[in-house]
Amino acid sequence: WPASSWPVTFLACSGGFENMVYAFGFGYGLSMMANAGLTAVIARHKHKAVTPFGLACCGLYALYGLRLTTYELRRNSEPSYAPRLESLQLKSDMMGLGPKFAIVAGVSFAQALYALPLAIATSPTG
Repeated sequence: WPASSWPVTFLACSGGFENMVYAFGFGYGLSMMANAGLTAVIARHKHKAVTPFGLACCGLYALYGLRLTTYELRRNSEPSYAPRLESLQLKSDMMGLGPKFAIVAGVSFAQALYALPLAIATSPTG
């Protein structure tokens, strides 16, 4: 951990295969929540004494991911955003699997690296 979070963040960002904006919006938010939860679970599993600072970091990551995901859900359901979303969908439909994979893999790898500060924050000091 945190390198092993990449399959989880890849799954979270895989909506980018349907529409590239889903990798950046929903994938980012879901990855933040997943990284926060998994970091806390793995720390407990390894019997690490997680400090209040580490718990606060995990909580803030999760809250930010939740805020971003709910914002994306709300924005994508607004009629005023429909033309922009339709335009992005058309661009996504014109992309091949290779570029879509590159976007999903790139965003998800960056998100996996975002777990590194959490892993450090939950590491025992001493």
